Amino acid sequence: MTFTKIAVAGGLALFGFVCWLAASGVAPAREGLVSLVALVALVAGGNLLAGRARPYAKRSASATRDPAPSEPVAGRSPGDEPAP
Repeated sequence: MTFTKIAVAGGLALFGFVCWLAASGVAPAREGLVSLVALVALVAGGNLLAGRARPYAKRSASATRDPAPSEPVAGRSPGDEPAP
């Protein structure tokens, strides 16, 4: 958890520095910020359109397991085991 906090603080400090460079007139910093904002907007928009599943949502029973066949397979007796 400590490393996450350090990474977030460092990322925000780096973002602030790049914003300061962009405001000072450094062209590559402006291009990088525009690219970053566009990338974040595209990823967020894609997640909204895709409807990400919530972690607490229940899955349907049919999606989690395959039901056993109700009829025996042709050519096998009920006690036969499948070939390896």
